[in-house]
Amino acid sequence: MFRYRMVSHTADIRVRVSSPTLEGLFQGAALSLCSLHVDRRRVREREAVKVSAEGYDMEDLLFNFLRECFSLIAVESFVYRRADVRIEDGGRVGATLRG
Repeated sequence: MFRYRMVSHTADIRVRVSSPTLEGLFQGAALSLCSLHVDRRRVREREAVKVSAEGYDMEDLLFNFLRECFSLIAVESFVYRRADVRIEDGGRVGATLRG
C-alpha cells in the first residue's frame, strides 16, 4: 500500500510518496508520474508492459526507473493504471505496467 500527493511548488511539480515498503514507494512514484499526464481512473487495462532499471544506489535506481516509465508515456504514448513493482538484488527493479 502506498500514498502520494501533489505538493505545491513555485517552479516545478513535487510529489510526496509514502509507503511502508520499498516496492510501494517505487509503485507510488510510477503511478504519480502517470497521473501527471492522464486521469488514471479512465485508463483501461488492455496491455501489460514490462520495464526494468538498474542503479548504483536507491536514488539512482528510482531515477532510472522513473525515466523508463516516462519514456513509455512520452515516446510510446503508453499510459498505465497499475504498476506491479519488484525490487531485485544487485540494484535492480522490475515492473509490469498495465494500461
